[in-house]
Amino acid sequence: MPALMIAEDMRRHQPKVRVESHCLSSCANYLLIASPAPQVNCGGLVAWHGSPTLDIDSSIEVMLIEDKDRGLIEKYGAWGRRIQKMEREFYESVGVDQALLADSLAVMRREGVGGVSSFSFNDMTGDYSETVSAGVWVPTMAIMQRYGIDTRNFCESYDTDISGAVKRLKMSAPYTSAAPD
Repeated sequence: MPALMIAEDMRRHQPKVRVESHCLSSCANYLLIASPAPQVNCGGLVAWHGSPTLDIDSSIEVMLIEDKDRGLIEKYGAWGRRIQKMEREFYESVGVDQALLADSLAVMRREGVGGVSSFSFNDMTGDYSETVSAGVWVPTMAIMQRYGIDTRNFCESYDTDISGAVKRLKMSAPYTSAAPD
């Protein structure tokens, strides 16, 4: 929500965004596309991994199954609907196809990146903790253009330097640059 609010303000003021290193997650979802002509320097990287709005309904279903407090479920549902509306309106206002967010998840799932679970489990008590690492989708400039992202100020070698940028940035998250179906 904070990144989306900042991006909305950026959209109104039209700042130029320049990515020198990396722009991942909310930076890509909102801040990069709030700029009328974002610039990505050579060695820079832009990546998506979905949006919190994509899992709102399933999260609420889980909360209902787990018999969570109804007040909490109601507040979370209202927050989810509010951010979904804000996100939809933002994407419409900047002329970028919001399918980018869902497609990023679909591509990562299809390509088997992200969602890698690591956990600890106490055999005596049954207590556990789980961490799920996020993968990222690093689409090529042509793919970004299909969603309406202006890539004319991206480094000319952006596409061919994706794996090099991942290495230079020491990014540990799994990634793919595969095209959506």
